Amino acid sequence: MPLPITLRPEGRRVLVVGGGNVATRRVHVLLAAGADLTVVSPTASARIVELANEGHLAWHRRGYESHDLDGAWLVQTATDSPVDDLVAADAERARVWCLKGGDPEHATAWMPAVAAVDVKASTMMPSKERCRTTNVATVRRPAMTACTAATVAVSSVNFHGRSRRRHSCPGRSRERQ
Repeated sequence: MPLPITLRPEGRRVLVVGGGNVATRRVHVLLAAGADLTVVSPTASARIVELANEGHLAWHRRGYESHDLDGAWLVQTATDSPVDDLVAADAERARVWCLKGGDPEHATAWMPAVAAVDVKASTMMPSKERCRTTNVATVRRPAMTACTAATVAVSSVNFHGRSRRRHSCPGRSRERQ
């Protein structure tokens, strides 16, 4: 059974093996978390090349070699090839957390989807005015925060001065007025 934990990669060496779309998405998340990032891939997306040229990450333009894990704290595989299995096996031997692109069942760690959510507060105005929705804050949380291992959908709808919120979560449904 997986154990949900949160890792803090800030200032730690993180290796990304691969340079395509999946790697690019993970690079953005890892850089935002403050990781000291190295990408190893013979080719890379234009965005990874740009980030390397700007000095935000190191890019080694070649295939993966086992010594690439030296000093790494976390590795993300994203080659969609047998290289992912090799990296995962090397990471297991080196006791390095491994996020295996497209195959979380055979990885030592996995990263849930992260969503940016606008939090809104609804306030009723005096007399017959309609409900007014105001932005309060923007929050970043793992998508699994509200319901364990589930997707949460929240919508807010105005019905002639009443705000009705619908929350949906597998096994639980409620509607408030």
